[in-house]
Amino acid sequence: MRPFPRELSKDFLRVGFSEVGLKVPEEEIEKAVNELDGISCWLVEFGFNYWRRGSFECAMGGMIARAQSVIREEPVDVVEKNTEGVKSHLLRGLYAEDIQTVPENLLDG
Repeated sequence: MRPFPRELSKDFLRVGFSEVGLKVPEEEIEKAVNELDGISCWLVEFGFNYWRRGSFECAMGGMIARAQSVIREEPVDVVEKNTEGVKSHLLRGLYAEDIQTVPENLLDG
């Protein structure tokens, strides 16, 4: 699945937050869209964490922890299947300082 375009990403978050009764500041939606680059699974994870934890920082922290967990738990599966785009989709959702914790075999070729 291709990443959502920027406007669709923002609408996706707005609708999701609206469905659970959250009023999220537009600047936090913008910030999330900037960080998550339209990757739908990370938008969902972020939205869920925001709903559950109640703040941007906690939501993004929870999303990054989940991304790191997925990368740690499934590196062999990702490498063996060599599914196009999976590595880049996983890695694009991480902050630059978190990428150093990704197993080296995932970063190679």
